Amino acid sequence: MKKGFTLIELLVVIAIIAILAAILFPVLVSARNKAHEASCASNLNQIFKGISLYMSDNDDRFPWATEYVVWSGGNTRNLRDVLGTGGRNDVKTTKYIKNEKVFACPADFGFPPSIKSCFKFCGTSYMYRGYWPDWIEEGEFNTVPPEGYYSTPQAYTWLAGLRSSMVKQPSKITLCNDAMPWHHTKGMIYTNQSVIREGGLLMVLFVDGHIKSMPYNQWWPISMRDPSREYVK
Repeated sequence: MKKGFTLIELLVVIAIIAILAAILFPVLVSARNKAHEASCASNLNQIFKGISLYMSDNDDRFPWATEYVVWSGGNTRNLRDVLGTGGRNDVKTTKYIKNEKVFACPADFGFPPSIKSCFKFCGTSYMYRGYWPDWIEEGEFNTVPPEGYYSTPQAYTWLAGLRSSMVKQPSKITLCNDAMPWHHTKGMIYTNQSVIREGGLLMVLFVDGHIKSMPYNQWWPISMRDPSREYVK
């Protein structure tokens, strides 16, 4: 005669499964996060190569593109519009990045609750150190800041249109990064301060080509650095 499990045996099996799940879940989450970081770093490396090719064809100047990823309409022309294919506001330039997935961070969960994915909303997950659309008059896309621009008392300085020779410490100046610290966060609604508390990380590409994972509150102060100045630390 076949004998089934007793209630005690079933409870023991369930308890063992629960314990194993509790042990394995953090490991799986950590592995997923590391995979997302690796994929994101690969994307930024491809973007760096695309920017380098663009500069070699354009008087050694950084791409003339807007900074932020979620601007809609107006004078928006983000890195994908300039360097890649399928952008929302395509710019008639040589396209150096053919794979549109290069512009999609796998950890991108947008700006909840209204924007679920920056990549789907505006074509890219990444923020470039370019100009803000509302600072540029329409029809000035082909102009570049004057060579002395960075000696003026501006609250923020961009790389768009700047020659690489003007960047004094390329290893310390941000070129491109995740639009928000999506890595190692829970995907919840947040403000900038709550992201800092949650320990969100950005993948950051620097002008010299190296890529670093950084907490938001460490990245933000250095993102404001003037490229034309030298920084000891």
